Amino acid sequence: MILAGQTATALQNARLLDDLRAMQDDLHRLGTELAETNRQLKRLDQTKADFVAIASHELRTPLAQIYGYSDVLSSMTDGKEIEAQEIHTFIDGITRGAMRLKRVVDAMVDVSLIETGGLLLHTACIPVTVVVHGAIEVVQPAANQRKMNLMVRDLSSLPDVEADVNRLEQVFVGILTNAIKYSPDGSEIIVSGRLDSSAEGAWVEILVADSGIGVDPDQQTVIFEKFYRSESVLFHSTDEVRFKGAGPGLGLAIAKGIVAAHHGRIWVESSGRDEERCPGSTFCVRLPATGPSRDAHHA
Repeated sequence: MILAGQTATALQNARLLDDLRAMQDDLHRLGTELAETNRQLKRLDQTKADFVAIASHELRTPLAQIYGYSDVLSSMTDGKEIEAQEIHTFIDGITRGAMRLKRVVDAMVDVSLIETGGLLLHTACIPVTVVVHGAIEVVQPAANQRKMNLMVRDLSSLPDVEADVNRLEQVFVGILTNAIKYSPDGSEIIVSGRLDSSAEGAWVEILVADSGIGVDPDQQTVIFEKFYRSESVLFHSTDEVRFKGAGPGLGLAIAKGIVAAHHGRIWVESSGRDEERCPGSTFCVRLPATGPSRDAHHA
């Protein structure tokens, strides 16, 4: 009886020790999670502050442009004849400022719609090649200014996707614009596609590969978060074409939201960031296919 009582006490103590160790493990895990949450909150607070500074700058720049051209135009009309060429120059400056202002406001509205679930899609069965070439046409002038070569592999064999053509084109315009900004002059950007069939179904994947500065592994998820910027706000530039020129920092967040609304996924693959070696990045957009590949269809 004495031995049994001692054994029971030992077993109870062992269970209590196991419970204490489990509790310590839980406390350690909770402490680690809390520290990570605090780091994320601090980073979010900083990026939000940066966003406010950048957004105000992005809004002020086109407003100042519009005001400056209109003010000069108004002063020149006081008792003085103006040549048609001068009028066109000022009107063109005002128009460019207004368009730039509209792009900033549209980006903010899109982020709001994605956050609130108010993004409406008007979908149809479309070939991905139509979307890609539409996006190429939009960004081609910027690529020409940087003397870049935009190459599109043959996408005609890929199956169609159910998508909003305008919104999906917006995704690839954002990705291509990002590739242009973060690649050196004279480099090449290649768009290709592939079909991935698995037990989950068939997926169309469009890949945009650049030879730019790359993305660090620990940044490859957060670059798709709203307000996130890889560069310090102190080095912000609103140039839409030049190397590392930046905007409000919402393009990839909007792209992620639009792709998610199409029941797809977007991610980036890169060996790391190196502004001298330029390892490049590959952005991948994965969308559910709506039918067999065109090769299979013709067969």
